[in-house]
Amino acid sequence: MLCTSCRQAYNPSANELAELRFPLDHTGIPTLYRPVGCNHCARTGYRGRMALHEVMRVTEEIERLGVARATAEEISRQQSRTA
Repeated sequence: MLCTSCRQAYNPSANELAELRFPLDHTGIPTLYRPVGCNHCARTGYRGRMALHEVMRVTEEIERLGVARATAEEISRQQSRTA
């Protein structure tokens, strides 16, 4: 995560937002932040971590596939069938 002690606010250009496929709505251009670096973050601009998780509903069939050590592709196919 960006260090809250030294992050620098900026307003991105419309081109930058378009490249990022950022949805523009009636609120206009958002304020974004970029890393700078300070003593709190060892001059990296980042401090702390954020976890990103993917959640999947596990049916009995998917559980069987997992126990049988099936490939991710096989599990994905089964998940598509039950979705």
